[in-house]
Amino acid sequence: MSTVNRAHMAYDNGGVNALRPKPTGGRRHENMTLDKEKKFLARFTKAAGAGELLNVHVVKIAYEEEIGHPTSESTIYNLLARHQWRKLMPRPFHPKRDEEAQEAYKKKGFRQAVKKARRIAAARGRPLRVMFADEARFGRMNRPRPCWAPAGVRPKVACQLVREFIYLYGAISPKDGASAFLILPSSDAECFQIFLDALAKKFSRSHILLIVDGAGNHKSGELAIPANVTLTRLPAYSPELNPQENIWDEIREKIFKNYAAKSMDEVCEMLVEGSLYIERNPKLVKSMTSFPYIESSI
Repeated sequence: MSTVNRAHMAYDNGGVNALRPKPTGGRRHENMTLDKEKKFLARFTKAAGAGELLNVHVVKIAYEEEIGHPTSESTIYNLLARHQWRKLMPRPFHPKRDEEAQEAYKKKGFRQAVKKARRIAAARGRPLRVMFADEARFGRMNRPRPCWAPAGVRPKVACQLVREFIYLYGAISPKDGASAFLILPSSDAECFQIFLDALAKKFSRSHILLIVDGAGNHKSGELAIPANVTLTRLPAYSPELNPQENIWDEIREKIFKNYAAKSMDEVCEMLVEGSLYIERNPKLVKSMTSFPYIESSI
């Protein structure tokens, strides 16, 4: 009855509009306007770009100084979410990298290498295949990785420091997602020669422009470059320009996830599984390796 009485009184005072539902939610007790929040967060943009904001503690202290009273961490998390800030893994780079050389390679150097290789391929009557190659070390040393678990369950995984390793050589083609892998015992010129020969044979109908880094085994004078391969190198200290690095991350994440191998034979079996997983998923390879500077030139 009291509800009816309140509704009747509201109607008498304000008509039909007084009976309509009132809006809920919204920022009715804001500490700052959206523009002021944007200017406040702009102070931290440089530190964020350098990967220095590991938690919200620093932002919270500055925010409380700005508004003149304490607040909760949830307020800071909501502030960051409103302005589309998110927590993510930093993109690593080598401290000795030359940014000017990297930009020159992306804008001009890579394109020139492709044009030159295309002329060679045309003169030999073969299609050009652009591939990126690298080798990665895999072994029995492992580290725990974040994983999902229900409430009340704390995952436990074996972690060991057994220094036994083997190398997986790989090459990928960003244009069509084709790939090739070979497990070899070490990272030296002899093993790289074996990989080069196997790669040239697998794609014998193409002329391959193979982009590699400046490791010693990639520029050894002892190498005999196959006739259908043109070898070119990335700028020094530039692993972020090589999309093959993304493939290593994928194999480690999907195949070596939170697992301590009991022998090197088991490591080899896992590498075979990882190689087949990549080779059978060309669409995945394309999505992970089609960097903008590559797509614009091939």
